[in-house]
Amino acid sequence: MRLSPLHYLSHHWLSLTGVILVTAATVFWLFLLPASLAGDAHPYLGILSHLILPALFFLGLGLIPIGIRLARRRPDPPRADWGRLLRLVGLATAANMVLASQFTFRAVSYMDSNGFCGLACHSVMKPEYTSHARGAHSKVECVRCHIGPGAEHFFKAKLSGVRQLASLAKGSYHRPIPAPPANLRAANEICQTCHSGTLSGERIKVLDRFESNEANTRSRHVLLMKVARIHEVHGKMGTSCLECHNRPSHTFDTAANAMDWALAGGTIPVRLKSAKARGVELLTASYPTQDAGAAAVRDAWLRHYPGEAGSADAVVSIYRGNIFPEMKIGWGTYPNHLGHTASPGCFRCHDGQKSVNGRTVSQDCNACHQLLAMDEVEPKILSDLGLAGN
Repeated sequence: MRLSPLHYLSHHWLSLTGVILVTAATVFWLFLLPASLAGDAHPYLGILSHLILPALFFLGLGLIPIGIRLARRRPDPPRADWGRLLRLVGLATAANMVLASQFTFRAVSYMDSNGFCGLACHSVMKPEYTSHARGAHSKVECVRCHIGPGAEHFFKAKLSGVRQLASLAKGSYHRPIPAPPANLRAANEICQTCHSGTLSGERIKVLDRFESNEANTRSRHVLLMKVARIHEVHGKMGTSCLECHNRPSHTFDTAANAMDWALAGGTIPVRLKSAKARGVELLTASYPTQDAGAAAVRDAWLRHYPGEAGSADAVVSIYRGNIFPEMKIGWGTYPNHLGHTASPGCFRCHDGQKSVNGRTVSQDCNACHQLLAMDEVEPKILSDLGLAGN
């Protein structure tokens, strides 16, 4: 008697296990497909639907032929209806090719997503994910800068990811994460794929500053940034983009600057007496965990400014965006080399002592920018340029 193909496939426990794995993985994947297509960013859902289920699917596909082969070696191998078996195998192969292509495409796409890079590793990459989400490059995928184009760099990055996964499992990763990453591709090669046309001309930069007094007195600096000259001179010297733009996508503020921006943007009302001083005091205090710190900042702010829930949210947002005690990240852990107020920045080289190609690096302020106004409440230059309302 010739057995049906389904009986033939289940004659050995390995092939039966393979059939069960393939079927189960497919069914679960189809159930999770609507959530995946809807863009659900939950990391566990993505790991399950794009990594674990595809792995089970391919494992099952591998076990089926092994089980069939072992079954044929038995003393009483099953006799199949080869015509029906071939038709079943053909249909199953076509279906599996479609499913396998989707599994592979979605797995690769998911591993390249910002959610996988920043959320799947929980607190380890949470600081980088948080700072990236609020920055100028928030719409740029992590892989655009950390991997870049090309299959060679993709495979190198995934192999590096395996080592990072091992260190995550063992808890042996650095706290804080070293920056920049040792295996990051040449910055100029990556940055100029998007920024080749943005390095020319001159630009106006307005800085709002608030005094730490009861009135939160506001003043403004206006700078004319010589963008073209800066990049031309540093380009001739072979300076890497990351020498100055060392935090292009993961910028962490200082407490004072963050409070200035919140006051200037109106998320913290200037009318609140001593708001800047109080905010900096609360933000720079030491807390054991981020959640404990956020709760303490909120409670203290509301005690001092009853009913100001909106401004309390703004101060807590500043704290959660910059301080991560679990990863040993505090104010100044990752200094920004752009500028020279919160860290040496430009003065790391422009100190009047270092030399490049036999020439002393200038410390002249006007080499990079021209100061159009300093500590003025209403700078006239902004009115002259038609920017008074900005």
